[in-house]
Amino acid sequence: MHPGPSNPQTEITTTVERHVAAGKEQAFARWAERHVKTIRTYPGFRGISFIDHGDDSAVRTILYRFATLADVKRWDKSKERKALLKEVNTFTTRKFSRKSGMETWFTLKGESARAPEKWKMALATFSGVYLVTALQRELIWPFVSEINVWILAGFSAAITVCTLTWIYMPLFVRVFHQWLYPRQQ
Repeated sequence: MHPGPSNPQTEITTTVERHVAAGKEQAFARWAERHVKTIRTYPGFRGISFIDHGDDSAVRTILYRFATLADVKRWDKSKERKALLKEVNTFTTRKFSRKSGMETWFTLKGESARAPEKWKMALATFSGVYLVTALQRELIWPFVSEINVWILAGFSAAITVCTLTWIYMPLFVRVFHQWLYPRQQ
């Protein structure tokens, strides 16, 4: 089944971290192949990735995406998924999370917490986009004014997204952690 066009506004990403028991790496690889073949047949499926954390790590991360929450729930309730989970649970343990939208930017390594309120995420993202685009306008655009506007827009978008993802948002989350995640009373 072809995944079709994606819509980041409604798409749901599920992250599952599996710790594979020693000597069961091949069993996990065979299971992963069956998992991919099965999940691809479900409506709304958008993609799946497996991340191997290196030769000396027993950790395998699985990321899968569905178009909507309803599509994910259909997969979650399926007898095929339940059978796959029953099998993989015999040789792995899991850590699970599900996120939609920007809250994946608002996480600290090693911590799990509810996503911040949407207005806080929007304000943080706005401040980052504003800062990065203002700096681009002053530092880069004067030197590239002769470039085609579409190429310049693409270049600007790439700089903005990369800067937000790897520099601004991780720093913002660390600095404003108390504001984003006030202690639950």
